[in-house]
Amino acid sequence: MSAVADALEGEALSSWIERFHDMVERNAPELERVAARTKVAITVTRALDCLVHEIQQRQSLDCDAMAKFLTSCKVLMRDRRGIECLLTPETLELFLLLAGRAAPSKQDWVANEEAIKCTINSIYSRPEFVAEHCVPKSFQQRLLVQAKRAGPASFHLLVWKTLLVAFTSGLTCAVLSIQTLAFTIQDTELVTFPHGKDRIDLALELLKLLAVMANAMKWTKEDEQAKPTIYQEIYLVGGLLLEILQLGMCDSAASPITDVRNKALEIFMVLPAALPRAFVTRYVQQGEAPPSITDAASGNSPSMDRIMASLVNHLHAMLVRVRVEKTRPMSDMVPAVVTCFNLSSSGDDFKTYFKQQIFPDDTKATNAPDALASPPQFLCKHLLFFLTCLDTDVRRCVGEWLYLLCDKNADEYTRRTGIGNAVGMLRIKGLA
Repeated sequence: MSAVADALEGEALSSWIERFHDMVERNAPELERVAARTKVAITVTRALDCLVHEIQQRQSLDCDAMAKFLTSCKVLMRDRRGIECLLTPETLELFLLLAGRAAPSKQDWVANEEAIKCTINSIYSRPEFVAEHCVPKSFQQRLLVQAKRAGPASFHLLVWKTLLVAFTSGLTCAVLSIQTLAFTIQDTELVTFPHGKDRIDLALELLKLLAVMANAMKWTKEDEQAKPTIYQEIYLVGGLLLEILQLGMCDSAASPITDVRNKALEIFMVLPAALPRAFVTRYVQQGEAPPSITDAASGNSPSMDRIMASLVNHLHAMLVRVRVEKTRPMSDMVPAVVTCFNLSSSGDDFKTYFKQQIFPDDTKATNAPDALASPPQFLCKHLLFFLTCLDTDVRRCVGEWLYLLCDKNADEYTRRTGIGNAVGMLRIKGLA
């Protein structure tokens, strides 16, 4: 075996490939020993380096020998004992480079397909490896580039199979969903586009998926320093959700935009309050208006007020659907109310803004939803209804939010909501 390990010198590469292929094909007994497998794996890694170097130097390669070598490598990798050096990020990079090389002949494509199969064996059932090493290096994007190549169907099938295998890591699924979601919403003609309904349906399904993953993956602001690369994608999610909130309003009760917005708020709903606040802050800092430019009435930047106004607009729209038109169930109020509660609890600036909108009697509301032309007491009047409604979740969510806006002061809460409306929440708090 030491002769095999030392044989990889100059022109000996081709002869070593033949010996390696013969060993794997006849299932040589020495490959059952971990120590022997480790020596072979080290030599295989050196051979991969040589092949990639020759490609980069534009040297001619024996396609048959390369295909034979990669086929043997694929078989060796089916048993992971002793082949740790073939399961590293560096070796995965070599497989990707070999899979992406130019393929002028049919045999070239065979070699490329074998390289893709080795890639699959590298990441199969290794979600932590994928999350740590593949996602930060744009692994998915590189595979999608391969999917655009003109080539045989068998190659493309393997590319998509590799993506599917990578989906054992939830982060892979999240990243691809985020990128697809960005395509669906970053279009000024989302609804009027010829395929607008299909696009909106896709956006809804992606948002449902992201809501499930956000809940399962427990994204928290505190994890950001430990996983900065991952959080670049998570902040991209936040930016997309805020863009969805600012999509143009539709008057129709069956407006698909309302569904898209509500589904976006479901994601905010399952996140800790600090993270949506961080989304808003990052969005404002990276927005069109410099954060140093503030609105005289509210003290916030124009971008901040635009985001907050869009959230109030959506709250108003949902109240119209649920309370006035009665075309939506009361449970549809929960995402908007919980998001408003989480933002209000994250800082006095958000809490003050919402307080000015809900209780405009003693403070002038800033950036009220002019397009909706609602009476000053509209939001308060219809939110108070939910304090005595039959839906327990809605009643509790609205009560907690209004209690927070009253600075958790029982007297103020009773004054603003009325003793009949206030008694339920005050009993929960042990104050009545």
